[in-house]
Parts: sequence; C-alpha cells; structure tokens
Amino acid sequence: MRTSAALTILAACGLGAASLGAVAATPESDVPSITVHYGDLDLSTDQGTRVLYRRISEAASRVCPSVQVGRLTEAPQAATCRAEAIAKAVKTVNNTHLTEIASGRTRTG
Repeated sequence: MRTSAALTILAACGLGAASLGAVAATPESDVPSITVHYGDLDLSTDQGTRVLYRRISEAASRVCPSVQVGRLTEAPQAATCRAEAIAKAVKTVNNTHLTEIASGRTRTG
C-alpha cells in the first residue's frame, strides 16, 4: 500500500521558548520543522513501518534542541520535545502498526 505521503515534524513550541528564555509564545511558522516523506514505504509491512518510525525519530532529534555540554539541566526538556514531536507525528499518520511500534519504544525505551 504505497501512497504519496509526507508529514511535518515540529519541535515542541513551549520547550523551544522555555529553553531560550523567550517571553512570548513562538508562532508555529517560527518553530523548527522537518518534512518526513514516506510515500515510498509500505506501511502494511513491519519493515516499512519501522523505517517510518526511524525517520520520524531522526527528524524529531533534528528539530528539537540538542543539549550542550555544561547545560545538562536542559536534557529532560529536550527529551520531552522529542517524545512530543514523535507522538504528534505518529498520531498524524494514524497507522495502527506505527502506533504499536511507538508504544513499544516508549515502554521499553
């Protein structure tokens, strides 16, 4: 079941503003984002779904703030950003198998 599909991974807006010390909310257009294409994948297979989950995870890592040496107190916020970005993307795709994979990763790390 191949389709022409893409989704946009957005950084958690509140996290970006909080870790940068911004006072006002950041407009969605200013939030870092990456488009993840998955039209080349067959989401009815385990392999295709796992590849999509990996793409989503990598995109979330790229749009969310990275933790700099000496600023390790930001690590929990960065992890929350990644988890929220992944969860939103998985929900957007709305694929049962992808949801199961994401739930398994959440429970087991």
